[in-house]
Amino acid sequence: MATTVIAARGLTPEDFAAYVGLSSVALLATAGWDAGVSALLVREFAKGEMTLMRALARAAILRLKTSPVWIVIFFGGATALARHGIVPPLLESCFAAYSLVFGIETIMLSILRAKLRFRKAEAVISLGRWVTGAMSIWGLLMVKQEHRLGFFAVAMLAGECSTLLLATMLAIGEPDRHIRSNRNREPSVSLTLSASLPFAANSILAMAYNRFDVVIVAALTSPSQVASYVPASRIQDALFLLPGAMGTVALPFISRGRISPDHRLDVTEIVRRLTRIGLTVSFIATLLLGSFTRDFIRLVFGNAYLGAVHATQILVWFLPMAVVASPLLALLAGTDHAGDTTTVFGAAFGVAIVCHLLLDSRFGAVGAAVASLARDPVALLVTYALVKKRDLIPSQRSFLANWLPSIAEILR
Repeated sequence: MATTVIAARGLTPEDFAAYVGLSSVALLATAGWDAGVSALLVREFAKGEMTLMRALARAAILRLKTSPVWIVIFFGGATALARHGIVPPLLESCFAAYSLVFGIETIMLSILRAKLRFRKAEAVISLGRWVTGAMSIWGLLMVKQEHRLGFFAVAMLAGECSTLLLATMLAIGEPDRHIRSNRNREPSVSLTLSASLPFAANSILAMAYNRFDVVIVAALTSPSQVASYVPASRIQDALFLLPGAMGTVALPFISRGRISPDHRLDVTEIVRRLTRIGLTVSFIATLLLGSFTRDFIRLVFGNAYLGAVHATQILVWFLPMAVVASPLLALLAGTDHAGDTTTVFGAAFGVAIVCHLLLDSRFGAVGAAVASLARDPVALLVTYALVKKRDLIPSQRSFLANWLPSIAEILR
């Protein structure tokens, strides 16, 4: 978020739209290239049935198979942004390298998370972000405005390279103490594309929540509407850290709790506690930001971006729904029902596309915000229905008895 603010302050609205648009395309391409392999790797490696070298070798093979997907998504998205002439061609190579480095980095971070080394994983991510932030501040102060866009792109690449280097060192250097005595046996679920596809939908949806919207708005509206929508999308991106973190933590715990008799965990309790925490934080954040949106945008982004106020006030309401859906999605994925998540993501993504096509060209940034928000109630309802179908949570009466008091406490 801080780096986004620096870029917004140092660039013109048109250059800022190009900066956010290209970074969005880069991350969408990475999500397609990953094809869910990193999430599947967390689940399978956490079981303790696979050595590190075997896991990395299988992940590398799968990445080679999905390389054409990266090519199609990246250059297709860059072409859509270039429709309005907001993407300088020389920047594409830098953002392409950023996308590839980020994709390799996710494998190493998955190894650390599967070992429940969350602190180390997030520490190296934070270091990379600080490298990008420090370079961006230097560029804001020392680089002329006409060269800042390219410099900010280089700063993003440098930050991800730092994260990749440290994550690789930690992942390889960390002993595989959780590997069980049957480590030479073939894993119960191999790392294959068919097994990773449900997780691919998960990662693509996460990116689509915060990245694809910028691309489609650029394709359907004018540059001024893109510039009005981008700050709202970046704020949503920052807020999505909460449900994203909840799902990241829940998945390996649920997976290990089901497989290893030494780490039995009450997965229902995990989901309940995470949801209680998420709802508490999300309601506070949503109410505060929704009430003081204009002041927040003026303070953080500047007066040039006040056109994003209404879109932001709409988008922030995704947060309470996302924090409820996130641990439920992790529950499906961690209990060998990852295929059900594809249904969730397909329904949400389909609704969003239809709404964007109907609303963006007519209502601009506000219509795009409504279309993006439409994903979340659909995702939540479908997720809950599938969790109940698989009997992964208590009966309806027990479920309400455990959860409604928590919601009442939050509202009170």
